[in-house]
Formats: sequence, structure tokens, C-alpha cells
Amino acid sequence: MKYTAEQLVKIAEKFEKLAKEDSSKLDPKAKVRNRGKCVFPAESPMVTSGTDHYPITNADQARNALARVMQHDSKPSWYKGTLEQLRAAVRRAVKKEYPSIDVTEPKKKK
Repeated sequence: MKYTAEQLVKIAEKFEKLAKEDSSKLDPKAKVRNRGKCVFPAESPMVTSGTDHYPITNADQARNALARVMQHDSKPSWYKGTLEQLRAAVRRAVKKEYPSIDVTEPKKKK
């Protein structure tokens, strides 16, 4: 398919307009990104950092959130509660969103 020069200019102008509209949605200086469902969104009263924590948008992210929260030896600096409360909140959120995922706490080694 061949285009005239005028048609190509119009297409380029439309493309440029669309690119500007889309780029306004993705502000590079934004503190909070739309990461989908998170256990602790930035506006949560338990979060002091102003960013989202533990995204669980899909089952893989939910499993990762469970694994990550179990790696903590002490509560993170951005969390207002205790480590046990943090782990329980992540387990509850994952179980609610993905009932098929096993959220039981692993047995401690002797």
C-alpha cells in the first residue's frame, strides 16, 4: 500500500498526538505506579514509605510475596506493625485472592 506525502504527514501527526497522550499517563517522576493489586498499597495506613509493597496481581507474584515476606528476620522499616502481623497480612491477602495457593507457614528446622 502506497501513501502520498500528505497522507504520511497526517499519519505522523496522529501518531505524535497519541504518543503525547500516552506519555502523560506514565509520569517518570511519579512516586507510585499502578502495579495492580498489592497487599500493602501506598495509601495503606500500615505503610510509611508511600510506595506499594508485595504485589499480588497474578499467582506467580502471590507466591513470590509469600516467599519474600518469609525472608525477613525483622520488620521492614516501612511497616508500622510487627513482623508476625506483616506475614499474617500477606498470607491472608494471598489466600483471599488465590485460594488454591498453600499459605501455611513452613515448619521450622530443629
